[in-house]
Amino acid sequence: MDTHSGTSVQDKGTRRIGSALVLGIALMMVVLDILLDTLILDQFGQPILWPAFIVLIIGAAAITLICLRGMRREKSILTRYEDALGQLRAVADNLPGALFQWFMTRDGDCGFRYISQRAEELFGINVDEVCKDWKKIHIHPGDLSRWAETLRRCRDTMQDWNFEGRIIHPSGEVQWLRCMAKLDRGKEGEVIFNGIILDVTDAKDAEREIKEIRRNAERLGAEILLVNQSLNESNDTLKRINRQKNEILGVAAHDLKNPLGGVVGFAGAMRASLDEEQLDPIRADLVDMTDSIEQSARHMLNIINGLLNASALEDGAVQLEMSPCDMEALAKSVESMNEAASRRKDIKVQIDSEPDCVVNGDPQRLRELLDNIVSNAIKYSQNGQAVAIRVYHSGPSYVQVSVRDEGPGLTDDDKTKLFGKFQKLSARPTGGESSTGLGLAIAKSIVELHGGKIWAESEYGKGSTFYIELPVNPPKQSCSLPL
Repeated sequence: MDTHSGTSVQDKGTRRIGSALVLGIALMMVVLDILLDTLILDQFGQPILWPAFIVLIIGAAAITLICLRGMRREKSILTRYEDALGQLRAVADNLPGALFQWFMTRDGDCGFRYISQRAEELFGINVDEVCKDWKKIHIHPGDLSRWAETLRRCRDTMQDWNFEGRIIHPSGEVQWLRCMAKLDRGKEGEVIFNGIILDVTDAKDAEREIKEIRRNAERLGAEILLVNQSLNESNDTLKRINRQKNEILGVAAHDLKNPLGGVVGFAGAMRASLDEEQLDPIRADLVDMTDSIEQSARHMLNIINGLLNASALEDGAVQLEMSPCDMEALAKSVESMNEAASRRKDIKVQIDSEPDCVVNGDPQRLRELLDNIVSNAIKYSQNGQAVAIRVYHSGPSYVQVSVRDEGPGLTDDDKTKLFGKFQKLSARPTGGESSTGLGLAIAKSIVELHGGKIWAESEYGKGSTFYIELPVNPPKQSCSLPL
Protein backbone atom coordinates (compact mmCIF):
# COMPACT_ATOMS: atom_id res chain seq x y z
CA MET A 1 0.00 0.00 0.00
CA ASP A 2 1.39 3.41 -1.03
CA THR A 3 0.32 6.76 0.48
CA HIS A 4 0.29 8.21 -3.06
CA SER A 5 -1.59 5.33 -4.70
CA GLY A 6 -4.70 7.45 -5.44
CA THR A 7 -2.66 10.08 -7.32
CA SER A 8 -0.78 7.34 -9.19
CA VAL A 9 -3.98 5.71 -10.41
CA GLN A 10 -5.40 9.07 -11.52
CA ASP A 11 -2.22 9.90 -13.45
CA LYS A 12 -2.29 6.53 -15.19
CA GLY A 13 -5.94 7.07 -16.23
CA THR A 14 -5.16 10.51 -17.60
CA ARG A 15 -2.22 9.14 -19.59
CA ARG A 16 -4.36 6.36 -21.07
CA ILE A 17 -7.03 8.86 -22.19
CA GLY A 18 -4.36 11.13 -23.69
CA SER A 19 -2.81 8.21 -25.55
CA ALA A 20 -6.21 7.22 -26.98
CA LEU A 21 -6.86 10.82 -28.07
CA VAL A 22 -3.51 11.10 -29.85
CA LEU A 23 -4.07 7.73 -31.53
CA GLY A 24 -7.55 8.76 -32.69
CA ILE A 25 -6.32 12.06 -34.13
CA ALA A 26 -3.49 10.27 -35.92
CA LEU A 27 -5.91 7.79 -37.46
CA MET A 28 -8.23 10.57 -38.47
CA MET A 29 -5.36 12.45 -40.17
CA VAL A 30 -4.38 9.30 -42.07
CA VAL A 31 -7.95 8.81 -43.27
CA LEU A 32 -8.18 12.51 -44.21
CA ASP A 33 -4.94 12.32 -46.18
CA ILE A 34 -6.21 9.33 -48.11
CA LEU A 35 -9.44 11.16 -48.91
CA LEU A 36 -7.56 14.24 -50.07
CA ASP A 37 -5.51 12.12 -52.43
CA THR A 38 -8.64 10.66 -53.96
CA LEU A 39 -10.75 13.80 -54.14
CA ILE A 40 -13.42 14.02 -56.85
CA LEU A 41 -13.19 17.14 -59.05
CA ASP A 42 -16.24 19.20 -59.90
CA GLN A 43 -17.22 20.53 -63.38
CA PHE A 44 -14.80 23.40 -63.00
CA GLY A 45 -11.93 21.10 -62.20
CA GLN A 46 -11.88 22.04 -58.48
CA PRO A 47 -11.75 19.32 -55.81
CA ILE A 48 -14.95 18.63 -53.87
CA LEU A 49 -13.98 19.09 -50.12
CA TRP A 50 -17.24 18.46 -48.35
CA PRO A 51 -16.83 14.67 -48.15
CA ALA A 52 -13.50 15.22 -46.39
CA PHE A 53 -15.08 17.70 -43.99
CA ILE A 54 -17.85 15.20 -43.25
CA VAL A 55 -15.27 12.49 -42.55
CA LEU A 56 -13.34 14.94 -40.37
CA ILE A 57 -16.43 15.91 -38.36
CA ILE A 58 -17.51 12.29 -37.93
CA GLY A 59 -14.01 11.28 -36.89
CA ALA A 60 -13.76 14.14 -34.40
CA ALA A 61 -17.14 13.25 -32.94
CA ALA A 62 -16.17 9.58 -32.67
CA ILE A 63 -12.88 10.42 -30.99
CA THR A 64 -14.66 12.79 -28.59
CA LEU A 65 -17.22 10.12 -27.70
CA ILE A 66 -14.49 7.55 -27.18
CA CYS A 67 -12.55 9.92 -24.97
CA LEU A 68 -15.63 10.90 -22.94
CA ARG A 69 -16.59 7.29 -22.47
CA GLY A 70 -13.07 6.40 -21.40
CA MET A 71 -12.98 9.34 -19.02
CA ARG A 72 -16.26 8.25 -17.42
CA ARG A 73 -15.01 4.70 -17.07
CA GLU A 74 -11.69 5.84 -15.58
CA LYS A 75 -13.53 8.19 -13.22
CA SER A 76 -15.80 5.36 -12.04
CA ILE A 77 -12.82 3.07 -11.47
CA LEU A 78 -10.94 5.83 -9.67
CA THR A 79 -13.95 6.61 -7.45
CA ARG A 80 -14.34 2.96 -6.46
CA TYR A 81 -10.62 2.72 -5.83
CA GLU A 82 -10.59 5.83 -3.66
CA ASP A 83 -13.62 4.57 -1.70
CA ALA A 84 -11.96 1.22 -1.08
CA LEU A 85 -8.72 2.94 -0.15
CA GLY A 86 -10.54 5.23 2.29
CA GLN A 87 -12.27 2.28 3.91
CA LEU A 88 -9.00 0.42 4.20
CA ARG A 89 -7.32 3.44 5.76
CA ALA A 90 -10.21 3.87 8.21
CA VAL A 91 -9.88 0.22 9.26
CA ALA A 92 -6.10 0.53 9.55
CA ASP A 93 -6.32 3.74 11.59
CA ASN A 94 -8.82 2.18 14.02
CA LEU A 95 -6.91 -1.00 14.68
CA PRO A 96 -5.33 -1.33 18.16
CA GLY A 97 -1.90 -1.23 16.52
CA ALA A 98 -0.19 0.33 13.54
CA LEU A 99 -0.14 -1.50 10.20
CA PHE A 100 3.10 -1.15 8.34
CA GLN A 101 5.09 -2.21 5.28
CA TRP A 102 8.85 -2.32 5.72
CA PHE A 103 11.40 -3.10 3.06
CA MET A 104 14.97 -4.36 3.30
CA THR A 105 17.55 -4.80 0.57
CA ARG A 106 20.63 -6.98 0.45
CA ASP A 107 22.91 -3.97 0.72
CA GLY A 108 21.25 -2.92 4.01
CA ASP A 109 18.91 -0.20 2.76
CA CYS A 110 15.61 -0.28 4.66
CA GLY A 111 12.64 1.82 5.73
CA PHE A 112 8.88 2.17 5.88
CA ARG A 113 6.95 2.08 2.63
CA TYR A 114 3.74 2.59 4.54
CA ILE A 115 2.61 2.93 8.13
CA SER A 116 -0.91 3.69 9.39
CA GLN A 117 -1.93 6.77 11.32
CA ARG A 118 -1.98 4.85 14.63
CA ALA A 119 1.83 4.93 14.57
CA GLU A 120 1.72 8.61 15.46
CA GLU A 121 0.30 7.66 18.89
CA LEU A 122 2.86 4.90 19.36
CA PHE A 123 5.95 6.84 18.36
CA GLY A 124 4.86 10.41 19.12
CA ILE A 125 6.14 11.37 15.65
CA ASN A 126 4.28 12.42 12.51
CA VAL A 127 3.67 9.46 10.18
CA ASP A 128 5.13 11.23 7.13
CA GLU A 129 8.29 11.96 9.11
CA VAL A 130 8.56 8.31 10.09
CA CYS A 131 8.23 7.22 6.46
CA LYS A 132 10.92 9.68 5.42
CA ASP A 133 13.36 8.74 8.20
CA TRP A 134 12.61 5.76 10.42
CA LYS A 135 15.65 6.59 12.58
CA LYS A 136 13.60 9.33 14.24
CA ILE A 137 12.06 6.47 16.24
CA HIS A 138 14.19 6.29 19.40
CA ILE A 139 14.72 2.56 19.92
CA HIS A 140 15.92 1.77 23.44
CA PRO A 141 19.72 1.28 23.43
CA GLY A 142 19.30 -2.00 25.28
CA ASP A 143 17.17 -3.43 22.46
CA LEU A 144 18.66 -1.80 19.36
CA SER A 145 21.16 -4.53 18.45
CA ARG A 146 18.64 -7.29 19.06
CA TRP A 147 16.09 -5.46 16.89
CA ALA A 148 18.54 -5.17 13.99
CA GLU A 149 19.69 -8.78 14.36
CA THR A 150 16.16 -10.19 14.24
CA LEU A 151 15.38 -8.18 11.11
CA ARG A 152 18.51 -9.43 9.33
CA ARG A 153 17.87 -13.03 10.36
CA CYS A 154 14.27 -12.92 9.10
CA ARG A 155 15.39 -11.27 5.86
CA ASP A 156 17.88 -14.08 5.24
CA THR A 157 15.58 -16.96 6.29
CA MET A 158 12.21 -15.50 5.20
CA GLN A 159 10.75 -16.56 8.54
CA ASP A 160 7.99 -14.54 10.21
CA TRP A 161 9.24 -11.60 12.26
CA ASN A 162 8.27 -11.51 15.94
CA PHE A 163 9.99 -8.95 18.11
CA GLU A 164 9.28 -7.41 21.49
CA GLY A 165 11.27 -4.42 22.64
CA ARG A 166 11.29 -0.89 24.01
CA ILE A 167 11.26 2.56 22.52
CA ILE A 168 11.70 5.90 24.25
CA HIS A 169 8.73 8.16 23.58
CA PRO A 170 9.40 11.88 22.99
CA SER A 171 7.71 12.44 26.39
CA GLY A 172 10.52 10.43 27.99
CA GLU A 173 8.39 7.42 28.86
CA VAL A 174 9.57 3.94 27.98
CA GLN A 175 7.06 1.97 25.91
CA TRP A 176 7.01 -1.73 25.10
CA LEU A 177 6.12 -2.63 21.50
CA ARG A 178 5.40 -5.99 19.90
CA CYS A 179 6.11 -6.26 16.17
CA MET A 180 4.75 -9.10 14.01
CA ALA A 181 5.11 -9.43 10.23
CA LYS A 182 4.84 -11.84 7.33
CA LEU A 183 7.58 -11.67 4.69
CA ASP A 184 7.30 -11.48 0.90
CA ARG A 185 9.80 -11.12 -1.95
CA GLY A 186 9.76 -7.72 -3.63
CA LYS A 187 11.32 -6.43 -6.81
CA GLU A 188 15.06 -6.36 -7.30
CA GLY A 189 15.75 -8.68 -4.36
CA GLU A 190 13.86 -6.63 -1.76
CA VAL A 191 12.27 -8.36 1.20
CA ILE A 192 8.94 -6.87 2.25
CA PHE A 193 7.68 -7.06 5.86
CA ASN A 194 3.88 -6.69 6.08
CA GLY A 195 2.72 -6.57 9.68
CA ILE A 196 1.44 -4.75 12.74
CA ILE A 197 2.99 -2.96 15.74
CA LEU A 198 1.18 -3.20 19.09
CA ASP A 199 1.65 -1.25 22.31
CA VAL A 200 2.07 -3.87 25.07
CA THR A 201 3.26 -1.53 27.83
CA ASP A 202 0.21 -2.21 30.04
CA ALA A 203 0.59 -5.96 29.54
CA LYS A 204 4.28 -5.74 30.49
CA ASP A 205 3.44 -3.69 33.58
CA ALA A 206 0.79 -6.26 34.55
CA GLU A 207 3.29 -9.06 33.93
CA ARG A 208 5.81 -7.38 36.22
CA GLU A 209 3.14 -6.91 38.89
CA ILE A 210 2.13 -10.57 38.59
CA LYS A 211 5.75 -11.65 38.94
CA GLU A 212 6.14 -9.41 41.98
CA ILE A 213 2.94 -10.80 43.49
CA ARG A 214 4.18 -14.34 42.79
CA ARG A 215 7.52 -13.57 44.44
CA ASN A 216 5.76 -12.06 47.44
CA ALA A 217 3.43 -15.05 47.62
CA GLU A 218 6.38 -17.43 47.51
CA ARG A 219 8.13 -15.43 50.22
CA LEU A 220 4.97 -15.37 52.33
CA GLY A 221 4.50 -19.09 51.71
CA ALA A 222 8.00 -19.74 52.98
CA GLU A 223 7.35 -17.54 56.02
CA ILE A 224 4.02 -19.29 56.67
CA LEU A 225 5.78 -22.65 56.40
CA LEU A 226 8.32 -21.54 59.00
CA VAL A 227 5.52 -20.24 61.23
CA ASN A 228 3.63 -23.51 60.82
CA GLN A 229 6.72 -25.47 61.72
CA SER A 230 7.19 -23.26 64.77
CA LEU A 231 3.51 -23.66 65.69
CA ASN A 232 3.74 -27.42 65.27
CA GLU A 233 6.77 -27.48 67.52
CA SER A 234 4.97 -25.31 70.07
CA ASN A 235 1.89 -27.50 69.78
CA ASP A 236 3.97 -30.62 70.38
CA THR A 237 5.52 -28.93 73.41
CA LEU A 238 2.10 -27.92 74.73
CA LYS A 239 0.80 -31.45 74.20
CA ARG A 240 3.75 -32.84 76.11
CA ILE A 241 3.26 -30.32 78.93
CA ASN A 242 -0.48 -31.06 78.94
CA ARG A 243 0.20 -34.79 79.21
CA GLN A 244 2.57 -34.14 82.08
CA LYS A 245 -0.05 -31.91 83.71
CA ASN A 246 -2.68 -34.62 83.33
CA GLU A 247 -0.30 -37.20 84.77
CA ILE A 248 0.41 -34.98 87.77
CA LEU A 249 -3.30 -34.25 88.24
CA GLY A 250 -4.09 -37.93 87.88
CA VAL A 251 -1.54 -38.92 90.49
CA ALA A 252 -2.67 -36.17 92.85
CA ALA A 253 -6.34 -36.95 92.33
CA HIS A 254 -5.84 -40.67 92.88
CA ASP A 255 -3.80 -39.96 96.00
CA LEU A 256 -6.54 -37.66 97.33
CA LYS A 257 -9.54 -39.71 96.27
CA ASN A 258 -9.20 -42.53 98.79
CA PRO A 259 -8.45 -40.28 101.82
CA LEU A 260 -11.39 -38.04 100.92
CA GLY A 261 -13.61 -41.07 100.55
CA GLY A 262 -12.50 -42.08 104.04
CA VAL A 263 -13.29 -38.59 105.37
CA VAL A 264 -16.77 -38.79 103.86
CA GLY A 265 -17.28 -42.23 105.37
CA PHE A 266 -16.05 -41.26 108.85
CA ALA A 267 -18.10 -38.07 108.78
CA GLY A 268 -21.19 -40.10 107.93
CA ALA A 269 -20.44 -42.59 110.71
CA MET A 270 -19.92 -39.77 113.24
CA ARG A 271 -23.17 -38.17 112.15
CA ALA A 272 -25.04 -41.45 112.48
CA SER A 273 -23.63 -42.07 116.00
CA LEU A 274 -25.09 -38.83 117.32
CA ASP A 275 -28.61 -39.27 118.67
CA GLU A 276 -30.56 -36.20 117.62
CA GLU A 277 -33.10 -36.73 120.40
CA GLN A 278 -30.50 -36.51 123.17
CA LEU A 279 -28.38 -33.66 121.80
CA ASP A 280 -26.85 -31.21 124.21
CA PRO A 281 -25.39 -27.94 122.85
CA ILE A 282 -21.95 -29.48 122.42
CA ARG A 283 -23.30 -32.48 120.53
CA ALA A 284 -25.44 -30.15 118.37
CA ASP A 285 -22.29 -28.27 117.37
CA LEU A 286 -20.65 -31.59 116.55
CA VAL A 287 -23.56 -32.49 114.26
CA ASP A 288 -23.22 -29.21 112.37
CA MET A 289 -19.44 -29.62 112.07
CA THR A 290 -19.86 -33.21 110.90
CA ASP A 291 -22.34 -32.11 108.21
CA SER A 292 -19.92 -29.39 107.06
CA ILE A 293 -17.03 -31.85 106.94
CA GLU A 294 -19.10 -34.30 104.90
CA GLN A 295 -20.32 -31.64 102.46
CA SER A 296 -16.81 -30.21 101.96
CA ALA A 297 -15.32 -33.66 101.49
CA ARG A 298 -18.03 -34.61 98.98
CA HIS A 299 -17.40 -31.34 97.07
CA MET A 300 -13.66 -32.06 96.90
CA LEU A 301 -14.37 -35.64 95.89
CA ASN A 302 -16.63 -34.41 93.06
CA ILE A 303 -13.89 -32.07 91.84
CA ILE A 304 -11.35 -34.90 91.88
CA ASN A 305 -13.70 -37.25 90.03
CA GLY A 306 -14.34 -34.52 87.44
CA LEU A 307 -10.62 -33.96 86.96
CA LEU A 308 -9.97 -37.67 86.54
CA ASN A 309 -12.85 -37.97 84.09
CA ALA A 310 -11.77 -34.95 82.06
CA SER A 311 -8.16 -36.15 81.92
CA ALA A 312 -9.24 -39.60 80.78
CA LEU A 313 -11.42 -38.14 78.01
CA GLU A 314 -8.74 -35.69 76.92
CA ASP A 315 -6.02 -38.34 76.78
CA GLY A 316 -8.18 -40.72 74.78
CA ALA A 317 -8.05 -43.24 77.58
CA VAL A 318 -11.83 -43.76 77.48
CA GLN A 319 -12.99 -46.72 75.43
CA LEU A 320 -16.73 -46.78 74.92
CA GLU A 321 -18.51 -50.00 75.85
CA MET A 322 -21.25 -49.93 73.24
CA SER A 323 -24.66 -51.53 73.74
CA PRO A 324 -28.31 -50.63 73.04
CA CYS A 325 -29.35 -47.81 75.42
CA ASP A 326 -32.95 -46.85 76.11
CA MET A 327 -32.73 -43.08 76.53
CA GLU A 328 -36.06 -42.91 78.39
CA ALA A 329 -34.79 -45.43 80.96
CA LEU A 330 -31.52 -43.49 81.33
CA ALA A 331 -33.46 -40.26 81.84
CA LYS A 332 -35.55 -41.88 84.60
CA SER A 333 -32.39 -43.25 86.18
CA VAL A 334 -30.86 -39.76 86.25
CA GLU A 335 -34.11 -38.36 87.70
CA SER A 336 -33.77 -40.84 90.59
CA MET A 337 -30.09 -39.93 91.09
CA ASN A 338 -31.09 -36.27 91.51
CA GLU A 339 -34.29 -36.90 93.49
CA ALA A 340 -32.83 -35.75 96.81
CA ALA A 341 -31.54 -32.48 95.29
CA SER A 342 -34.83 -31.76 93.51
CA ARG A 343 -36.91 -32.60 96.62
CA ARG A 344 -34.75 -30.33 98.77
CA LYS A 345 -35.64 -27.36 96.47
CA ASP A 346 -39.19 -28.53 95.75
CA ILE A 347 -38.38 -28.78 92.02
CA LYS A 348 -40.58 -31.02 89.91
CA VAL A 349 -38.76 -33.02 87.22
CA GLN A 350 -41.04 -34.10 84.36
CA ILE A 351 -40.14 -36.69 81.70
CA ASP A 352 -41.95 -36.91 78.36
CA SER A 353 -40.71 -39.62 76.00
CA GLU A 354 -41.63 -41.18 72.69
CA PRO A 355 -41.44 -44.98 72.53
CA ASP A 356 -38.40 -46.90 71.26
CA CYS A 357 -35.85 -44.09 71.63
CA VAL A 358 -32.89 -46.48 71.64
CA VAL A 359 -29.33 -45.64 70.56
CA ASN A 360 -26.20 -47.69 70.41
CA GLY A 361 -23.88 -46.17 73.04
CA ASP A 362 -22.01 -46.51 76.32
CA PRO A 363 -24.73 -46.52 79.03
CA GLN A 364 -22.36 -45.41 81.80
CA ARG A 365 -21.12 -42.41 79.77
CA LEU A 366 -24.60 -41.48 78.53
CA ARG A 367 -25.92 -41.58 82.10
CA GLU A 368 -23.05 -39.33 83.15
CA LEU A 369 -23.90 -37.00 80.25
CA LEU A 370 -27.57 -36.69 81.25
CA ASP A 371 -26.66 -36.33 84.92
CA ASN A 372 -24.40 -33.34 84.17
CA ILE A 373 -27.20 -31.57 82.26
CA VAL A 374 -30.08 -32.41 84.62
CA SER A 375 -28.11 -31.68 87.82
CA ASN A 376 -27.15 -28.27 86.35
CA ALA A 377 -30.81 -27.55 85.58
CA ILE A 378 -31.76 -28.30 89.19
CA LYS A 379 -28.72 -26.48 90.57
CA TYR A 380 -29.55 -23.17 88.83
CA SER A 381 -33.34 -23.30 89.33
CA GLN A 382 -35.19 -21.50 92.12
CA ASN A 383 -37.25 -23.33 94.69
CA GLY A 384 -40.60 -24.46 93.33
CA GLN A 385 -39.67 -24.27 89.67
CA ALA A 386 -39.82 -27.15 87.15
CA VAL A 387 -37.37 -29.04 84.92
CA ALA A 388 -38.74 -30.74 81.78
CA ILE A 389 -36.96 -33.62 80.05
CA ARG A 390 -38.09 -34.68 76.56
CA VAL A 391 -36.87 -37.77 74.68
CA TYR A 392 -37.93 -38.09 71.04
CA HIS A 393 -36.89 -39.01 67.50
CA SER A 394 -35.47 -36.00 65.61
CA GLY A 395 -35.11 -38.00 62.39
CA PRO A 396 -35.08 -41.59 61.13
CA SER A 397 -31.53 -42.10 62.45
CA TYR A 398 -31.32 -39.71 65.42
CA VAL A 399 -32.66 -39.44 68.97
CA GLN A 400 -32.81 -36.08 70.69
CA VAL A 401 -32.98 -35.26 74.40
CA SER A 402 -33.88 -31.76 75.60
CA VAL A 403 -33.63 -30.48 79.17
CA ARG A 404 -35.49 -27.21 79.87
CA ASP A 405 -35.25 -25.24 83.08
CA GLU A 406 -36.82 -22.02 84.39
CA GLY A 407 -33.60 -20.57 85.73
CA PRO A 408 -31.94 -17.21 84.98
CA GLY A 409 -30.94 -18.13 81.42
CA LEU A 410 -27.69 -17.38 79.59
CA THR A 411 -26.11 -14.08 78.56
CA ASP A 412 -24.40 -13.67 75.20
CA ASP A 413 -21.03 -13.89 76.98
CA ASP A 414 -22.13 -17.12 78.70
CA LYS A 415 -22.94 -18.68 75.33
CA THR A 416 -19.39 -18.11 74.00
CA LYS A 417 -17.77 -20.08 76.86
CA LEU A 418 -20.56 -22.52 77.65
CA PHE A 419 -18.73 -25.80 77.00
CA GLY A 420 -15.21 -24.75 78.05
CA LYS A 421 -13.32 -26.19 81.00
CA PHE A 422 -13.38 -24.33 84.33
CA GLN A 423 -15.66 -21.63 82.93
CA LYS A 424 -17.65 -19.57 85.40
CA LEU A 425 -20.95 -18.30 84.02
CA SER A 426 -22.98 -15.31 85.16
CA ALA A 427 -25.57 -17.46 86.98
CA ARG A 428 -24.85 -18.96 90.40
CA PRO A 429 -26.32 -22.06 92.05
CA THR A 430 -29.47 -21.06 93.92
CA GLY A 431 -29.18 -23.48 96.84
CA GLY A 432 -25.52 -23.11 97.78
CA GLU A 433 -24.51 -26.05 95.60
CA SER A 434 -20.92 -26.35 94.41
CA SER A 435 -19.75 -26.18 90.77
CA THR A 436 -16.48 -27.48 89.36
CA GLY A 437 -16.81 -25.87 85.90
CA LEU A 438 -16.16 -29.23 84.23
CA GLY A 439 -19.62 -30.74 83.82
CA LEU A 440 -20.58 -29.21 80.45
CA ALA A 441 -17.08 -29.73 79.02
CA ILE A 442 -17.27 -33.42 79.91
CA ALA A 443 -20.80 -33.61 78.51
CA LYS A 444 -19.63 -32.17 75.17
CA SER A 445 -16.79 -34.70 74.91
CA ILE A 446 -19.12 -37.62 75.65
CA VAL A 447 -21.62 -36.43 73.01
CA GLU A 448 -18.91 -36.02 70.37
CA LEU A 449 -17.44 -39.44 71.22
CA HIS A 450 -20.85 -40.82 70.25
CA GLY A 451 -20.86 -38.85 66.96
CA GLY A 452 -23.55 -36.45 68.18
CA LYS A 453 -23.84 -32.77 68.99
CA ILE A 454 -24.92 -30.62 71.93
CA TRP A 455 -26.07 -27.01 72.08
CA ALA A 456 -28.14 -24.62 74.17
CA GLU A 457 -30.87 -22.11 73.41
CA SER A 458 -31.64 -19.41 75.92
CA GLU A 459 -33.02 -15.92 76.38
CA TYR A 460 -31.58 -14.20 79.40
CA GLY A 461 -34.07 -14.14 82.24
CA LYS A 462 -36.33 -16.81 80.68
CA GLY A 463 -34.55 -20.08 81.37
CA SER A 464 -32.45 -22.34 79.15
CA THR A 465 -32.93 -25.46 77.03
CA PHE A 466 -30.05 -27.85 76.36
CA TYR A 467 -30.31 -30.16 73.35
CA ILE A 468 -28.46 -33.44 72.88
CA GLU A 469 -28.71 -35.19 69.51
CA LEU A 470 -27.29 -38.70 69.18
CA PRO A 471 -27.15 -40.99 66.13
CA VAL A 472 -28.92 -44.32 66.55
CA ASN A 473 -25.78 -46.04 65.24
CA PRO A 474 -22.75 -43.82 65.84
CA PRO A 475 -19.52 -44.24 63.86
CA LYS A 476 -16.77 -46.18 65.54
CA GLN A 477 -14.52 -43.99 67.67
CA SER A 478 -11.00 -45.03 68.51
CA CYS A 479 -10.07 -41.86 70.36
CA SER A 480 -11.70 -38.98 72.18
CA LEU A 481 -12.01 -35.38 71.15
CA PRO A 482 -10.03 -32.80 73.12
CA LEU A 483 -11.90 -30.74 75.67
